[in-house]
Amino acid sequence: MNMTDQYSPERNRLRVQILKILAILVAMLLIMASAAALYKLDQSRTYDNGGTKITSSEQASTYVDTDDHASTRQIPDNVR
Repeated sequence: MNMTDQYSPERNRLRVQILKILAILVAMLLIMASAAALYKLDQSRTYDNGGTKITSSEQASTYVDTDDHASTRQIPDNVR
């Protein structure tokens, strides 16, 4: 067995420090990826499918407000 293959406390401390640095780097990358995903999600809600910028919250909504169409709705005669 070589002398370099033996256990040394200094080598063990160095490995722990390297693992800590790698863990911090991975955490930073995850935070940046999350921020980029949230930014893209926000951008996708800002523009419609045609590429036109949406300026009001009514345009951005995926749900239809039934009150907007109430005045134009016709009730058939056989329902009244």
